[in-house]
Amino acid sequence: MRKVLPATLTLVFAYSSGVNAADLKPDPRMTPAEVRFVTAEGPGKPPEVFINGFIHRPTVEAFRRRGFLNGQKLGYVTFNSHGGDLLAAMELGVLIRERGFSTRIGVAPELRTTSSSSYCESACPFAFAGGVFRLMDSGSRMGVHQFFKPSGSVASTDIATGQVTSTLLANHLSNLGIDLRLLEFAATAGPDQMNYLDPFQAYELDLVNAGSLSATWNLKAEKGLVYLLAEQTKIAGTGRIVLSCSIGNSVSMAVFYNAWYDPGTISAMDEFSLLIDGQPYKTHPNRLGKRLVNGFSYLTFDPSPDQIQAFRKAKTVGFSFLRAGSSATKASFTIDVNDGNGMISSFEQFCAGSRPAFEDKI
Repeated sequence: MRKVLPATLTLVFAYSSGVNAADLKPDPRMTPAEVRFVTAEGPGKPPEVFINGFIHRPTVEAFRRRGFLNGQKLGYVTFNSHGGDLLAAMELGVLIRERGFSTRIGVAPELRTTSSSSYCESACPFAFAGGVFRLMDSGSRMGVHQFFKPSGSVASTDIATGQVTSTLLANHLSNLGIDLRLLEFAATAGPDQMNYLDPFQAYELDLVNAGSLSATWNLKAEKGLVYLLAEQTKIAGTGRIVLSCSIGNSVSMAVFYNAWYDPGTISAMDEFSLLIDGQPYKTHPNRLGKRLVNGFSYLTFDPSPDQIQAFRKAKTVGFSFLRAGSSATKASFTIDVNDGNGMISSFEQFCAGSRPAFEDKI
């Protein structure tokens, strides 16, 4: 459950006062970021957008005009930004999510040095939050603080404006699946300070998801077939494992994989293993589907009793495709079991004909 926005965040702007407008110099923070688009060059190369500088309305409009995946399943928006216009950053984050891009912190290849760090600070995290997958490495700096106007004095409408903005911020984060505790973390740093999150803290707040969405385990019924479906989407694609009942009162399985790269790659592989907590289990027979089903390559097989027993106790389950004689040519995917163990055990008993009465279980 998300925490309610605390009262201490009613006002999210801090202001400076008593400044003579005639003495003000151009604020470099008002200069819009450079937005660079790099199109995909061949298979395995996703399109990229590099945003270097302060996020403002022209930054949003540049991405709106050219930020399309153009048929690709994966693309990155890479930020190196010390902040900018908060409302523009939130709008950019929403647009990034709508277009299906993922986000990370870094710089364009020609700007990289061994000594410099990449930043996403102030308003930037609220744009970064829009990524489907949100990546941060140990060399990156993610920082938040109280928001402020670059210059100016307090006006009679500023408190009302702050209240509206705090509501917008909370709604923005909630809609993107980010923990509202991020706002608490920001509130403890003044406008001239910065609270930095390490990758673990960012992960705990859902600001970073390490390239993986949550796995789901659900019972389904379709065309007279009852089955248990496990599904997870990661940066490599979407994987599914399906358990159904076979004729001999046992369990049959199928795996489905929709990789972000060319799915035809799977058809060139001729060895398959079931992965249970990272351990490969050979399966026989393997029946690789002859066509794609909604973009998914698939394979069906009958697991052994030992494999079902291990599957029932697993923390992760998955599959691996391999081309014989080439360890470099492979594709694998794992799904988090989470709280699915009970469903696996119940479904196995269901397939074996063990169906306890409802009153026995309540």
